[in-house]
Amino acid sequence: MNKKIYVGMTADIMHPGLIHIIHEATKYGDVIVGLLTDKAIAEHKRLPYLTYDQRKEVVENIKGVFEVVPQEDWSYVPNLEKLKPDYIIHGDDWKTGPLREVREQVFEVMNAQGGKVIEIPYTRGINSSSLDKDIKAIGTTPDVRLKSLRRLIQAKPVVRILEAHDGLCGLIIENLEVQKGNKREVFDGMWSSSLTDSTSKGKPDIEAVDLTTRLQDLNNILE
Repeated sequence: MNKKIYVGMTADIMHPGLIHIIHEATKYGDVIVGLLTDKAIAEHKRLPYLTYDQRKEVVENIKGVFEVVPQEDWSYVPNLEKLKPDYIIHGDDWKTGPLREVREQVFEVMNAQGGKVIEIPYTRGINSSSLDKDIKAIGTTPDVRLKSLRRLIQAKPVVRILEAHDGLCGLIIENLEVQKGNKREVFDGMWSSSLTDSTSKGKPDIEAVDLTTRLQDLNNILE
């Protein structure tokens, strides 16, 4: 019977670093990918571009992947206790930063179960966050934004949306984040009201009269 190898991942933006980890994992046995659900991700990072089912379809078709199972929690512990793999493989970049606490939990559980943690050197020059910024730079559409909002409401108990009335506010909302332990608090979106937009210009609330200006301001924020 082949040994069970657990690899947890988001797999929203597949890149050579993730493929390398899967390839290394195949050397030890059958690779089981714990694919984080939208709910597991949304409390710690921004919602993935792809849905869980879309990400699962991609991962299932990667050479060397034996099985894909949902990881319903940001922590690996529930799946490790349930599946009891012989090994868990992860990039060594979790030694510092927000995943450090998760790493400590993993070592504790695997030691108790008689398993082993294998850390793969992080692939330099490839970063999911930088790839994420490149994708954002391409832009989006109202339909994409609406679908993302629906998924956010389903995935998170609280969706944080802050009002914006100019491009600078939009940049602050998009980039502001606070790290609390292994959680990353961010704003999930922004909205704009005609009252605030008019007030910022020292004018009364005249949305119906000045719709062209309103649309121009919204486009500036989105840009």
